[in-house]
Amino acid sequence: MSSVTQAYCVKCREKRDINNPQATYTKTGSAITKGTCGVCGTTITRIGVTEAHASVPKPPVEPRARKNK
Repeated sequence: MSSVTQAYCVKCREKRDINNPQATYTKTGSAITKGTCGVCGTTITRIGVTEAHASVPKPPVEPRARKNK
């Protein structure tokens, strides 16, 4: 990664650099990057595709059944 990935830290209440970023996908298929805050060490998550997702294949997602009200 050429640039540093940042995400909002709820504990610091500021955008912080992500230490040890890990690109992954949620069970619904959305791209996320998880890591720790560079200042306080809290787990932070950035939603959306980043440069780190280039080498991670997107998993197949099965459509969920809708709930009837």
